[in-house]
Amino acid sequence: YGKEYELKPIKTTSLEKIAFFLSDPNIIVLLLLAGILAIFLEIKMPGTFIFAALGITCIILFLIGISIIPINYLALLLILAGIALVIAEVFIPSFGLLTLSAIIALASGLYLFFEREGTMGLRVSMPLIIIIISIFVITILSIGFLVFRDMRKRSVVGLEKFIGKRAKVIKWSDGRGKVMIDGEIWDAIGKNQDLNYNKDDIVNIVDFKDMYLIVE
Repeated sequence: YGKEYELKPIKTTSLEKIAFFLSDPNIIVLLLLAGILAIFLEIKMPGTFIFAALGITCIILFLIGISIIPINYLALLLILAGIALVIAEVFIPSFGLLTLSAIIALASGLYLFFEREGTMGLRVSMPLIIIIISIFVITILSIGFLVFRDMRKRSVVGLEKFIGKRAKVIKWSDGRGKVMIDGEIWDAIGKNQDLNYNKDDIVNIVDFKDMYLIVE
């Protein structure tokens, strides 16, 4: 008692600054996602090794980060499963079921990523979770739109080859129906809507509109 003490600030070293940076839950998650994305790009575009180096660096920093803050490995599996479902949605038409499953898995995994003893209530921030999920959803919708547009364009180009050919009526009613040509069944509309055709009638393909063949 009665002694005076002087407070002196302690300067942090470079290694301590790096450790503080890597112990941020948001940074750890971003490093994981950046590493996975970079490795995926390297697989899709091999030979540059730039993405591979970036991905490996991010994964190493991620591993250093989770050595400082313990993580929930079940949540990590949920995140990886969500990313796998996002990739699967691009190649497997599921009418949005895979996308919905991916969103649930990603959101749950990100929210529970640090849910374990010793983390002192640390969590990934909710705004960052919303941003990440939004980016995934926008990416899926954009890829789906491009794939649909490409398929539609190919179909339209494929219809051009039928112009001038003859087709057999499969069924017809009220100026429209289905015709068979080259072993394929297509929707068709009559050039003259007042004419009705019977089954097995032969018609000429004169044009197309949208996904319909126009016959007479």
